[in-house]
Amino acid sequence: MRYSIIIPHKDRLSLLEILLNSIPKKEYLEILVIDDASDEGIQVELGKLVENRANHRLIRNTGKKSKGAGCARNKGLENATGEYVLFADSDDYFSEKAFGFIEKEVDGSSSDLIVFMTNSVDEKGNKSARTAYYKYLLDRALSIPDPSVKKYY
Repeated sequence: MRYSIIIPHKDRLSLLEILLNSIPKKEYLEILVIDDASDEGIQVELGKLVENRANHRLIRNTGKKSKGAGCARNKGLENATGEYVLFADSDDYFSEKAFGFIEKEVDGSSSDLIVFMTNSVDEKGNKSARTAYYKYLLDRALSIPDPSVKKYY
């Protein structure tokens, strides 16, 4: 497996479906959805959504209490088999050309970490304000002079 895409999830099934539909169906992509104690009705629908897709795995955090996205990401890392790991939140989605760009950057890099701009949506499928906030944070981080850092968007 070349890439493992780790997706923490809790009670946001419609947004997760937008994200999953934005991921190309490629044999080298492993998609791990880590459910963080979603409501019981959501868990049933989540199982139907994820388990019927090739290279998708549903992993549930143990217990009935939410442990948070960080714990879910760690659970994903424990189960990932990919050479590279991508993180996406359940309200993110990949643009049409994202994976071509990701491949190009990964193949041409010796970096330990590559950060890409996110696209997020709200419950109605509209771009989320969080996208602008992440752009602001990345711009601030990238304004620190460091010749080893490439800046693309």
